[in-house]
Amino acid sequence: MRPDAFAAAIGDVAGPAIVITQAGQINTGAFDPHDAIIPLAHARGAWVHVDGAFGLWARACPQRSSLAAGVDLADSWATDGHKWLQTPYDTGFAIVRHVEAHRRAMTIAASYLPAVVDGERDPSHYVPELSRRARGFAVWAMLRHLGRSGIAAMIRRHCELASLLARLIDAEPGIAVLNDVVLNQAIVRFGAGEPDEIGDALTMQTVRRLQQDGTCFAGGRCGADDA
Repeated sequence: MRPDAFAAAIGDVAGPAIVITQAGQINTGAFDPHDAIIPLAHARGAWVHVDGAFGLWARACPQRSSLAAGVDLADSWATDGHKWLQTPYDTGFAIVRHVEAHRRAMTIAASYLPAVVDGERDPSHYVPELSRRARGFAVWAMLRHLGRSGIAAMIRRHCELASLLARLIDAEPGIAVLNDVVLNQAIVRFGAGEPDEIGDALTMQTVRRLQQDGTCFAGGRCGADDA
């Protein structure tokens, strides 16, 4: 988001509003300027939620934490463990600054549910499920195994490898890196300078070859003929 465009857009908003920002956009790795956006949103009474599906982990790495400057000002955050933390799928986290707002939004009550005793925390007041597997255990185990320094080192290494890959690829004729590589994603297009249909075909052919020979895994934008 551009702060000037955001300020103009939110100036026309009346009533309750939610502003959703990006911390590491899923395709490009880009970060919104949270230190500029969030004060503007709060000045209009908006709730700010940070979609940090994987990019929020940049805060754990001293060399990359500045990308997410200002996210601490938000009202809620979401991130995943099954991406950068490499835990099983669906280990996601929602973190909410305002306890009462969180509880009011999530509380599930029914006569057949057991009453809370002795001040025990009732999980059905904070999550949308009444039953679920012990997802937190895998997260705890990975955090315990890696530690703060291990997570920081892993993030730094992955980002450095992405930057190295982008530099090497961009130096090759006919190949272009389309994004600013700030985190751990590089968007690559083959057939640079060729008409779109030729570039699309070359890119998808290369993706399939890479997947077939097992050199590495590459994902591609698939059209109807490539599904």
